[in-house]
Amino acid sequence: MTLDNTIYANDAYAQALLQDARDAAAENVVDPVTFDENYKDLEPAIYSGKPIIISGPPQNGKSTAVQLLSAKLGIPCIPFSCDDGIQKSNVFGCVTIGPNGDTVWEDGPLLKAYRNGYWFDAEEVLQLPPEKTSMFMKITDGSKIYVGYKGEIIHRHPNFRFIA
Repeated sequence: MTLDNTIYANDAYAQALLQDARDAAAENVVDPVTFDENYKDLEPAIYSGKPIIISGPPQNGKSTAVQLLSAKLGIPCIPFSCDDGIQKSNVFGCVTIGPNGDTVWEDGPLLKAYRNGYWFDAEEVLQLPPEKTSMFMKITDGSKIYVGYKGEIIHRHPNFRFIA
């Protein structure tokens, strides 16, 4: 895969990232060779700007790879564990009571990431039933998000990444 801004494997930065990933994989009792093979395309995929789905068995370093890469690039990553109890308000935000007793909108983790250019790592999202995963559709296609309470339209920050 060749993309603009790709850091190639012979770069010192890429080698350091790979070594960090190997170390993290070893600490998590994951075969570093398998880890390297499985995640060698993660960085180019991130640069593509498209939503990313990482699949694999539990405890093989998927989230670790995402966290390591976001730390290396200096971009905050919000991990979010999806379960059957997930509601739109948990993900996008809701109206709460402010410090002065008035009602205020509080961004949820996904909207915060979308607005500020963070990465959103939706862990186990593919295990959700279809009626729950549908809430992520507008995010993955880069649509604007309308926050009715504030009458605000939020545009996707160019650094935002949706990772599942």
